[in-house]
Amino acid sequence: MANSNFIDYVRIFCASGNGGNGSMHLRREKFVPKGGPDGGDGGRGGHIILRGNPQFWTLIHLKYRKHIKADHGEAGSGSLCKGANGKDIYLDVPLGTVAKDAETGEVLFEVLEPGEEKILVKGGRGGLGNANFKSATNQTPRYAQPGELGVEGWFILELKLLADVGLVGFPNAGKSTLLSVVSAAKPKIADYAFTTLEPNLGIVNCGGHIILRGNPQFWTLIHLKYRKHIKADHGEAGSGSLCKGANGKDIYLDVPLGTVAKDAETGEVLFEVLEPGEEKILVKGGRGGLGNANFKSATNQTPRYAQPGELGVEGWFILELKLLADVGLVGFPNAGKSTLLSVVSAAKPKIADYAFTTLEPNLGIVNYYDNKSFVMADIPGIIEGAHTGKGLGTRFLRHIERNSMLLFMIPADSLDIKEDYKVLLKELKLYNPELMDKERVLAITKADMLDDELKKEMKRHLPRTLPTIFISSLTGEGIPQLKDLLWKTLNQ
Repeated sequence: MANSNFIDYVRIFCASGNGGNGSMHLRREKFVPKGGPDGGDGGRGGHIILRGNPQFWTLIHLKYRKHIKADHGEAGSGSLCKGANGKDIYLDVPLGTVAKDAETGEVLFEVLEPGEEKILVKGGRGGLGNANFKSATNQTPRYAQPGELGVEGWFILELKLLADVGLVGFPNAGKSTLLSVVSAAKPKIADYAFTTLEPNLGIVNCGGHIILRGNPQFWTLIHLKYRKHIKADHGEAGSGSLCKGANGKDIYLDVPLGTVAKDAETGEVLFEVLEPGEEKILVKGGRGGLGNANFKSATNQTPRYAQPGELGVEGWFILELKLLADVGLVGFPNAGKSTLLSVVSAAKPKIADYAFTTLEPNLGIVNYYDNKSFVMADIPGIIEGAHTGKGLGTRFLRHIERNSMLLFMIPADSLDIKEDYKVLLKELKLYNPELMDKERVLAITKADMLDDELKKEMKRHLPRTLPTIFISSLTGEGIPQLKDLLWKTLNQ
């Protein structure tokens, strides 16, 4: 391995630049007697910086560069002139490089991102000129600060390869052969053990993917409503001189958090996008075919065939949004859900005195004490039989699945509050039994119609294990207490 081009370990001596000395200078100028101190600061010494470069795969360029020294900072001068900083030295290294102190073995840092810069040895600070030490009791200081010395020492750079897929197996398991087939890499292949004495990397070519990406700034899928056909670019064909064809350009579709991707034919759930910036491939581009250079062998020196590229995937898919909220409002039409949301948040849902005013979910951010807040979702009204498709049906019931807790809302003028609560609970259970595991709170709305005696009488007939509160969005009665109860339930 002494003559190997793959180097994953180097030991180098690095010395940063010394800081320049501050200047001790007194202003001497015609017609300006006693000009005072005007010595400038010294310049900073040069750093030695490691920079991640995705085009590098080995540390071979540093193998014979054992001593690396940065420039010193220049000294300051009169007229408050600051010395020039020493020039920094940038060492491009592959992604996955680990820097260690050679004496102690301590890991200093890792370089993992393209363009990421980490200072290996820091240049000394420049000294302060005498102008910095002027004071009321010392108008002409005759001293300046020397620059700091730079840092020097031996360091170890180790490369830990970053790859999407690692091949693991016993000797002669076919790892090198597979890499040579699916990529343009040319690892050594033979029928004896330990043919591969160093890691090999290969790039598997492909057409463009279509990728869903979570975006917390999106709350709806309306930007995709009229974009029915989405097609990624094809990968380009390879050419002579071992030139690899360009990959097809990927298409990124930003979607709200909580988006579920399904196969339109089978209804199978493919995946969900839940985190900001999370990327999931919806349809994968076909792999690029291998050029004839990959099929050259001892018995076929001039193969006259090449592999065609794989076909891309196409089909119809369904994107469904299940809103992510802390509190979901559940109730019959005209229970006061939209009114409550408009009172406790800045949301402006449609409010009217007829059934099914709310035809789509609304979100609002409820401000709490000490700059705390939580998200509330107004779900369109539920009626008995909603799980079978009555009313607005199951289309909006799915939004309830992603709420941390449920706030049931029943108006005070209901004929039987306990029975209404049972009906709502039954509809949720028939739609998805897992909804029964969520925390629940019951709010009796329009409480401004009740006096204290009626409230006490009604409480006697309500479930004792269910936290219950009387509220009025019109007068504000019970609203602060409701916020306290919801916050406590969310954080218990």
